Amino acid sequence: MKFLNKLLLTLSLVLLFGYVKAEECLIVNNENVEIPCNLYEQLNNYYSTNFLSFMTSYEYDQIKNSDLSQIETITLTDTNPLLDGNVYNPNGTYFQTSYKELRITRNGDFINANLRWIQNPQVRSYDVFGIRFLGPHIVGTPLFREYYTIGNTTYSSSSYSRKDATNGFGISVKLPVYNELESDLTFTYSGSGTIYASYQHAKTNVTLATSKKYTIAQGGYGNVLLFDNNVQIKYDNMTGVSIQG
Repeated sequence: MKFLNKLLLTLSLVLLFGYVKAEECLIVNNENVEIPCNLYEQLNNYYSTNFLSFMTSYEYDQIKNSDLSQIETITLTDTNPLLDGNVYNPNGTYFQTSYKELRITRNGDFINANLRWIQNPQVRSYDVFGIRFLGPHIVGTPLFREYYTIGNTTYSSSSYSRKDATNGFGISVKLPVYNELESDLTFTYSGSGTIYASYQHAKTNVTLATSKKYTIAQGGYGNVLLFDNNVQIKYDNMTGVSIQG
């Protein structure tokens, strides 16, 4: 039975990634990054399958030599999450509504913020993924990917518009018309303090310009995105998450 389970896992990985180097048990992802099978299984406990299948060599370099026992997942920042069908995990490892799930993972100085849709959204306009720093600061340029599925194939898109601030940044992304949507936002940072992440879904059609009418501020949606008064009502005000850096 153990052999059968490994065989089924290998076949699944071949379908997802393209091929597995069986003689060395290396998984080769869509970016031609080679991941040892045992390390892949460990990383999949913290990172989504989509992230691992489209992870760049730069991202892999940030995490492959780290102590996996030191990886931390998000803490919940909302004090009253039981609203409008929201689901709260009392262990504080994620925040989930009936439609989407938001996670943040810290691996050394490498951050991965992930938003996964549980149910496909009806409105496909400009959503905003925001990060706020209280103490730390970003190093380099963040990487963003939107995953979607057509038939049995998952694709990745990096089409977005970024708005920078001294204390964080926001990503505006037009949701594709396809299904099984998921977003990844990764970056490295320096310094110590708190890193906040917020994902806000547009409840109605908005323009790209409208989606960027916010400041990065405490007290904003998800404790990150403070929209202009006439824009706030257009977004769903999902609870944000934070982690100590």
